[in-house]
Amino acid sequence: VSAQAICWPLGLAASNTEPAHCRDRRSAWTLDGAAPPTLPDRLHSASLLSTAWVDQRSGQRLRPGCLPSGAAVPQAIVYARWPTSLQPWIETAQRSEVERLPSGPPCARQAPSRSLRITGLEPGSVLHAVPGRSSVGVQLQALGTTEPVHWLLDGRLVGTTQTLAPHARRAEYSRAALRLTLSGAGQHALTALDAAGRYEQVLFSVR
Repeated sequence: VSAQAICWPLGLAASNTEPAHCRDRRSAWTLDGAAPPTLPDRLHSASLLSTAWVDQRSGQRLRPGCLPSGAAVPQAIVYARWPTSLQPWIETAQRSEVERLPSGPPCARQAPSRSLRITGLEPGSVLHAVPGRSSVGVQLQALGTTEPVHWLLDGRLVGTTQTLAPHARRAEYSRAALRLTLSGAGQHALTALDAAGRYEQVLFSVR
């Protein structure tokens, strides 16, 4: 039994992991030097090593099947992703830079949608403060669920909203919306998660 540096999300020894795939480095006890890899993703059949196709001119993610007319062949970039069930709790800094890139319009329309959907903020949005103010305010709602919704900003709980009952009074609408105030520039990940495990995540930035 010996201590060894392990890299996540792949769960392999740091010595056998490319630096770009080592999102989180931890020390673990191993038996005969063997580091068991992360368990297979039961919600996604693909490997934790995924390939992203990136348009070098626009910096947007594409797919070979949805290239814009006349576009050059995008660059294939292999990155390590976290298992699907862990996605709502993974902070932006622990994700690959490739995952933070917005999808190009032709591909975004073909992306599968989850039953829970965030309104009030689009993926890849860039928010700017109104002149004279140092913060940005957005009002958000989660559609497609009858459960209370928990909101996480970069993995930290920032609020909980209730689902409106049929024929709800106007005064109750504020309980179903989250008012989020952001200050300072940077990239963020906003996640809406209900008790049934449905979630949606939006990556955006403030400038």
